[in-house]
Amino acid sequence: MNQVVDMIPVGYENAITMTELEQITGLDNRAIRKSISDSEELVINLQDGQGYFKPAETETDLVEIWKAITKSRIKELQARVRQAKRWEELRA
Repeated sequence: MNQVVDMIPVGYENAITMTELEQITGLDNRAIRKSISDSEELVINLQDGQGYFKPAETETDLVEIWKAITKSRIKELQARVRQAKRWEELRA
């Protein structure tokens, strides 16, 4: 599965979409995401339609943007888990 991450280019301007990754690897979305998640290399997606890339040395600003996006998603998911816990407590 490391071969998936090896196919992801360096630099935002070279980003590759999930559709392109699916086509060249023959893997499905879930397998590709798992491979990226399991990798020790940093691969990011700014959720702007450009796709996945390994940040270049000069792209620290993009890494900061990605971190902010990811932290926001984490907060949203934590709120949803709290909602589920409240729902469960009401039914206990």
